[in-house]
Amino acid sequence: MGKNSLAVLEYIVANAREGQATVFGAEELTAALPDDGAEGVSVIPVVKELALNNLIRLKYSDGRNVCVEPLEKGILIVEKEQKRGLSAAIEDKSRSIKGIVTLSLMCGFAGGCVAVALAVAIYFIVRAIAL
Repeated sequence: MGKNSLAVLEYIVANAREGQATVFGAEELTAALPDDGAEGVSVIPVVKELALNNLIRLKYSDGRNVCVEPLEKGILIVEKEQKRGLSAAIEDKSRSIKGIVTLSLMCGFAGGCVAVALAVAIYFIVRAIAL
């Protein structure tokens, strides 16, 4: 399913009154499209594609308005995509935390090595002066 189709489906599912048939304006649905995909796109073919895939029920379309009802399959797809988006956000955060932990460990190790090198150098300098 394309970005435009998914965006329109998400908008319809989110704004339909409790799963009932709802009238949407073409401009309203076009505003729901992602910014990079909204330019020059007619939303009516997108709505018809969603209806052909049994994601929504198209009651009528007059070119400026559409009356649609989200179907169970469409609602499930939207829920799945929302969970996928949430999972991706959690995974990104997890990667970020892993990166911070790894960087902290590497810096700690490097700091320890520098401290040991300074201690050895001071030991030999003090020993050379004492002789």
